Amino acid sequence: MRTYIVADQPQLRSAIQFLLDHQPNIRVVDSIDQKKIILAQIELARPELIMLDWDMLGQATVELLMLLCRSKERPSILVLSSRPEVEQVALQAGADEFICKSDSPEKLIDILHKFVKEKTNL
Repeated sequence: MRTYIVADQPQLRSAIQFLLDHQPNIRVVDSIDQKKIILAQIELARPELIMLDWDMLGQATVELLMLLCRSKERPSILVLSSRPEVEQVALQAGADEFICKSDSPEKLIDILHKFVKEKTNL
C-alpha cells in the first residue's frame, strides 16, 4: 500500500516511517512538512493511504480532507492528533480512521493492516 505521511514534526515522521518500514505490504512513497504544497505533492505521489497530522494544519485540515475526498483516485485517510476531541470533526470531514498520538503502536499497526486488507479485497 503506497502511503504518504503529512506531518511537520520530524520525530513523528521518523517514528511512523520506522514503524511502516517493518510492515509487509506497506511502502512509504513520501512525506511532507510544508503546508503550502501538500495537495500538489499528494496528487503527484498518488498514494493509496495518507497519514495526516491534524495538529500540523489544525482547522485547515477540514478543507484538505474535503478536497482529498473529491479527488478522482481517492486515497484512504488516517488522521493523527494529540487531541482526541477532534476525532468526530475529522471523521465528519472525510477521514476514514482517527488515531490519537498517545495510542499504542499496536493500535496503529492494526489500523494499517485493516487498510491493507480492504485494498487487497477490492
